[in-house]
Amino acid sequence: MKTRVVIVSFVLCQLLAQSTESEKDEKLRLVHADVLRGQMDGEKIRQFIGNVKFEQGDAVLTCERAMEYEDVGRFVLIGDVAFIDSSKSLFGDKITYYDATKIAYLEGHVKLVDSTKTVVADRIRYHDEQEEAYADGNVILIDAKENIDILGDHAEYFRTSGYARVTGHAMLTKSDSTDDGELIITGKIFQMFDDGERFLVTDSVKVDRGDLEAFCDSLEYFQAESLIKLANAPRVQQGRQYLTGHSVSLLLQEADVKVIHIVGNAIASSAVDSTVVTPVPFDLLSGQDMMVYVTDEKIDSVLIKERATSYYHVVEDGEEKGLNKALGDLLFIRFKEDTLSRVRVTSSPGSSVGQFHPPTHRAVLEAELRTELAKLNIYVDEPAAPWDSTGKMIQPAAEAE
Repeated sequence: MKTRVVIVSFVLCQLLAQSTESEKDEKLRLVHADVLRGQMDGEKIRQFIGNVKFEQGDAVLTCERAMEYEDVGRFVLIGDVAFIDSSKSLFGDKITYYDATKIAYLEGHVKLVDSTKTVVADRIRYHDEQEEAYADGNVILIDAKENIDILGDHAEYFRTSGYARVTGHAMLTKSDSTDDGELIITGKIFQMFDDGERFLVTDSVKVDRGDLEAFCDSLEYFQAESLIKLANAPRVQQGRQYLTGHSVSLLLQEADVKVIHIVGNAIASSAVDSTVVTPVPFDLLSGQDMMVYVTDEKIDSVLIKERATSYYHVVEDGEEKGLNKALGDLLFIRFKEDTLSRVRVTSSPGSSVGQFHPPTHRAVLEAELRTELAKLNIYVDEPAAPWDSTGKMIQPAAEAE
């Protein structure tokens, strides 16, 4: 009974003392503890044990055990710690809180939750007045509404401006609600703007979605438009198909890439069927504006505008008949199992050009094709046989009887 009276008196004194202060300067005050102990160990220390509860303004802080170092205004809270106010919640196994600076240091099963994001990490330093969080160790910045997680070793999250920066083995994942697939983006530095409306990823950037991979040095992700823009040496690979250009955009449907838009010096290549033997085993498409359509994570068709050009091998019944070059205002190409299957050329009257070269007369055209493939970092050696320097097939010598 005596202990209870002391606790009640202490709480009343705290409430009366704090009522005269402005909310801005209000100090952390005790509301309840099962046991209150005071001790002197070179400094004034008070211990609060069992169902501990503090308040500060509209914030409520609860834990299993707490210690207050009165001289420095430091609180150490241990065991199932929760710090909750109207805009955010902080959780951890241990929180060290400095009353004067309103800075909290969280350790163990750490979590910060606000209206749009959740941050989990090994450790978080939270500046309450600035609404800034600095997280370290196994960091995950979660946007549950958009099915987006950003992982890294270190993160800075500024709640007021909606800005975040994640570094150290940084990776963004976006889940698809219709299947188990994920869109994965990796890079050295991730920046989030406007509370996740836009992301900027820089340095050694890679995008993965199923068999589709994209690489660049700078990436922007616009969430409302479901659009990813690749810049600075962008290139895309899907199976045996390769694409590049001045700028590359990926149009998403949830986590699926549905359209690849390439603008400026657009080039796409695909490998010829592996059963076909030919000196340069690639078909190639180029133009200034290229739309690549993707179905079930595979490229199924391509539409090319402006200076549209194609090099493709004509194959009938598994046998190559020759190499064809087509130029026009517009090219539409269909693929089947990663291999070019059909080409349609559309042009104003008299402006389309088509060249067909049989295997015996195509050395010049193959040289052009090699030059274009080199822009995709695809290099094909000159054949030693069975074609000679003019492109004519070398006939095998008759076997000795």
